[in-house]
Amino acid sequence: MVGRSSVAPKVFDAAYGPPVRRFWSLPRTGGAPWEIDLPAVPERFDTIIDSGLFHVLSAGDGRRMIGGAHTLLRPGGTYHLLCFSERKRRPAPHRLSEKAVLRNFGPGWRVESVVESRYHVLDGTIGPNAWLGRFTRV
Repeated sequence: MVGRSSVAPKVFDAAYGPPVRRFWSLPRTGGAPWEIDLPAVPERFDTIIDSGLFHVLSAGDGRRMIGGAHTLLRPGGTYHLLCFSERKRRPAPHRLSEKAVLRNFGPGWRVESVVESRYHVLDGTIGPNAWLGRFTRV
């Protein structure tokens, strides 16, 4: 992981400053960083990548987030998901079955794939079990 102390501050700010400032400027529905009012975001996107957010949300918040992602994606856009599976051995916020993942992608989505995967840790070790999914907004 790149840390601020490992690169010159100007380089870090040039690379990471604009997206971080944009993230914090998004409209919120609550006080938590992930409580973004997705339908209020004016841009529409071709791709959304979710690596580790979905499995920390409650079932209701997860459904709302996927609904918001549907709003943010252009038709034909892709939602990439990486989340903890129920096979994860260590404690986790939510360990999800394939069925639980698929339940969130109903009408308005085409399931391209959901496959077993693993997180890869920065030190090169193989991390927890996961689901890797690709969904298209129809």
